[in-house]
Amino acid sequence: MKCLQIHARKQPIKCTIIVSLLWLLNSLFSAVICEPADDTYSKSAYASPQTTQTDWLLELANTIMIRTPKSRDYKWNWGAGVLMYGMWHAWKETGNTDIFEYVKSYIDKYVPVDGNITAHIDQSHHVNRVSPAIILPELYEATMDARYLTAASRVANYVQYNCPRTSDGALVHAYDDQLWIDTVYMVCVFLARYALLTGSGYEMAIDQILVHTAHLWNPAEKLFYHGWDEDGSAEWADPVTHQSPCFWGRGNGWAFLAILEVLQCLPSDHPRRGQLLALFQSHAQGIMEAQESWGLWKTVLKDSRNGNYEETSASAMFVYGLKKGRSLGYLVSASAAAADKGHDALASRIGMLSDGMTFVSGTSHGTNVGDYDYYIGISQGWDVMWGQAAFLMMKTLYRPASKIKIQVSPSSKDYGIIRVGSNSSQTFEVKNTGDLTLNISAIRLTGTHASEFSITTGEGSFALEKGETQDVIVRFAPVSTGSKTSSLNIEINDPKNETIEVHLSGIGAEPDIDISPASHDYGDVMLGQSSSR
Repeated sequence: MKCLQIHARKQPIKCTIIVSLLWLLNSLFSAVICEPADDTYSKSAYASPQTTQTDWLLELANTIMIRTPKSRDYKWNWGAGVLMYGMWHAWKETGNTDIFEYVKSYIDKYVPVDGNITAHIDQSHHVNRVSPAIILPELYEATMDARYLTAASRVANYVQYNCPRTSDGALVHAYDDQLWIDTVYMVCVFLARYALLTGSGYEMAIDQILVHTAHLWNPAEKLFYHGWDEDGSAEWADPVTHQSPCFWGRGNGWAFLAILEVLQCLPSDHPRRGQLLALFQSHAQGIMEAQESWGLWKTVLKDSRNGNYEETSASAMFVYGLKKGRSLGYLVSASAAAADKGHDALASRIGMLSDGMTFVSGTSHGTNVGDYDYYIGISQGWDVMWGQAAFLMMKTLYRPASKIKIQVSPSSKDYGIIRVGSNSSQTFEVKNTGDLTLNISAIRLTGTHASEFSITTGEGSFALEKGETQDVIVRFAPVSTGSKTSSLNIEINDPKNETIEVHLSGIGAEPDIDISPASHDYGDVMLGQSSSR
């Protein structure tokens, strides 16, 4: 992935030393320009490794929000876009409103109320700038705020009419005639999500995947090359195929997840769905063949030369794609086993520092297209955005069994017969019987006769630590006769059991009539006169 456009191509004199130096400079600058400072942690600060009991999805998401409290500080670029999409996955899995607001705040900085986002994407015609827009269609669905749909439409229009292309219609990644496999993720995921919302964009997404496949796919190895140069003048380009020489790990991760996303959005009866599915399945096979015996994947796939290292972001991408693909029925059972093996091997790449912050290590920095020596020369960092994003996505599929438990006593209540005009109250004890903090987000009454019940104590949100209790008092005050029912709904922060429902019932009866005195003798009253009591 390119961050700073330093290159030495189409020069009258091609000097290998100069090109190598420029690549090295670009690698160094990419870490400075495109990423937060991520190598400030030493392994001496390392506190604890991954455990099966820790919910690393929430731990990592919280760390990201703590380390960069204002998501608006991130720029509109591909790295931040990938990170925010990882956070979006975390929000969809957990329902955590802080994560939602964090992502929304980032988008809101760049999307004005009229949805005119053009200024942030129409710069240098670089397809990487489409990446943050992946969230726009889903944010519109979540909020129904029209500006997000307007912005998404503008991005789709930008891709269709403004992005440079090769002679056969492939979107150019960075230079005037180069294809990089990165593009299919940066653009096609957005197009598929936009099409799922509007019905327009499927064909463009499929076209780009297939034209990139035509130039970058190796059918024997079932993997993608990183780059292709249309006129073959790039220093790394094969003189015959114009392809780059290596199967870059993260590049194959981009492609694998992009095809998976498009398949998930594509209608089941789409005429080209079968073609994409076959490509995804073949790619999965190539990826599994490239997996190292201990579970991870190297930065250059299927290459045993010295210096090649296991890389975190690609490995986490492959784990997510294989596991998700199997759960959707796209892949054979062996893919889930390969994913589980990779997930277990990645245990050493995530942990907690002595300050309580979660780290992700072993992610390669921004990477251009190059030869083998170039790829293995790319440095690795801690808490690189795309490594964090890949881990977030992977961990949505590997969360520990929930230990959030709640007990409500009594579990239901029949108030019996209550006369109209009277009332009766019942105290419900809410207790945290689990190991984790129990966050009650809301307590509300629902049902046909909810208006005849009221919460007099305990309404609103609160948190309970292990063993703690909170009283909630509900009053039944019928306003008419007959059977009455309602439900006391306690909404908690467990995505597997979001609402506890307590059934309430009672009967409204005619009010008692008490007349005193029970009788009265008015005595003798003359005709035409009256007596009162």
